[in-house]
Amino acid sequence: MKNNDEISIAIKLVNTDQLKAICSINYGDHVIRGFRIAPSKFQDEASGEYLRVLPPAYGVGGETHLAFFMENKESWKELVNKIIQKYLATFPGVSKSSKFEDLPF
Repeated sequence: MKNNDEISIAIKLVNTDQLKAICSINYGDHVIRGFRIAPSKFQDEASGEYLRVLPPAYGVGGETHLAFFMENKESWKELVNKIIQKYLATFPGVSKSSKFEDLPF
């Protein structure tokens, strides 16, 4: 991903069984909202965590349509890694099995 240092990520903790957080990405004049961080039964290659990042999407007529797509898979992996690292740095006490009541703050 070119100039990925210019990207800033804002994360809002949700921490339910199916959704851990929602985040938005600021890239210059562009803001993309609606990325979701969810638990996964598979381990993420880069971070080693059991988390996955889902792009923004909307539902129409019972179907889900992606609202964000990156053609370059390496750029997508870099973005996912950056989102997960920011999530882990922002909420260090939160793990895959954490419940909101058990958080250290």
